[in-house]
Amino acid sequence: MNKLYLLTYLLLFTGCATSIEDRITLNSNFYDDLTYSKVYEKSSTSFEMIDDFETKFILEVTVLSPKFREAFAKRFQDLFNEPQPVLTDSSERGAFFVSMFAAK
Repeated sequence: MNKLYLLTYLLLFTGCATSIEDRITLNSNFYDDLTYSKVYEKSSTSFEMIDDFETKFILEVTVLSPKFREAFAKRFQDLFNEPQPVLTDSSERGAFFVSMFAAK
């Protein structure tokens, strides 16, 4: 019986050991990029739509201000090693990123 426990332990816990290959590079975390995360937090707001004490939707809105566009373009460049093609124009029009999360 002890051999069965030992075998199960070895199969479950040692088989999951992995290592990151040398050629794979990991990008910095959102919160590690202090410039982008600060501008993002200042440019964004969140709303919760609640009905009978249950969250139905969470709405996240980010204003694409000139400061945010600049920080976003720099973050995009850092992540993908190419210029950000869409938001480089800092036009006079208002623009937003809108994300909606639903429970179901």
